[in-house]
Amino acid sequence: MADIPVTKNSEYERPVPHSWRPALKSLADYIVCDIPSESHPGVSLEAIDNDSLSISRANMEAYPAQFGPLSCASWDSSVYIWMQDHWDILIDLTTRDGKVSDLVLHASAREAGDELSMRVGLVYVH
Repeated sequence: MADIPVTKNSEYERPVPHSWRPALKSLADYIVCDIPSESHPGVSLEAIDNDSLSISRANMEAYPAQFGPLSCASWDSSVYIWMQDHWDILIDLTTRDGKVSDLVLHASAREAGDELSMRVGLVYVH
């Protein structure tokens, strides 16, 4: 598979760039499984708001399946799009058996000098 680069295309959604995937997996695994997030060179993660974290986890608990760590299958349908000053990202979460669900983790990313600053949004049905 060819490397998917970062672009600033605001016309249509694209697959999540390969360079972002490790940091986004860490974020998703923290939200879903409470696995401590790892640091990633060139990426700073903004603190996660406790209210947003509570809402997201309540949405996951109300879902009919249990969630597990993000599987590789998630990248087949997760997308991002340029919004003129940041990227919006939708990561399809996966269940414990590795199947992609219709619950997404919303995140955003901004350029911050030489780094990328990522911020977690809510988990919801897409």
